[in-house]
This record gives sequence, C-alpha cells and structure tokens, in this order.
Amino acid sequence: MWYQTLDQLLPQKKRIEKEIYLRLKNLFSIRADLVFYDITSTYFEGEGPHGLARFGYSRDGKPRNPQIVIGVVMMDGWPIAHHVFAGNRLD
Repeated sequence: MWYQTLDQLLPQKKRIEKEIYLRLKNLFSIRADLVFYDITSTYFEGEGPHGLARFGYSRDGKPRNPQIVIGVVMMDGWPIAHHVFAGNRLD
C-alpha cells in the first residue's frame, strides 16, 4: 500500500521538488552558486521494484542481488532533487 501512494506522487515529482527548493531557499537563504550531484546504489533481498531492479555493478559487494541506482542533487547540504535509475546503469 505504501508504494501505491508513492506511485500517485510520481506525476507531481517535478512540482514537489521545485517547491522544496523554493522553500529551502527562502528559509535558509540557499543560493545556487554550487550544486552537487552524487549517485549511490542500494540492493534488494527480494525482487525489488519491477522495471528498475536489475543486476549491475554492486557498490555494496552484493552482485547476486538486484539493485537500483539513485542520483541526488544537493545544495548547501540539502537534497533538492533525485532520480532513480535501473540497477544496470553505469556511472
């Protein structure tokens, strides 16, 4: 049921991330002088999300588990936006 709720939020992702940025900018005077983008991966003991969980390079040393790759945009230590990639993506 939890994942179904997230599926309903997905069409609003861009709007939500923009609103988070604007609120953080106003609350903490964040300026877009320097933006960081980082990726990480996480693995699943089960099947993982359909269409995304795939076998690929495992940063966790778990090559037998399906995984996803997560990209995060950060400004002043705050996560501003993210994207989830299929687990078989390379850096």
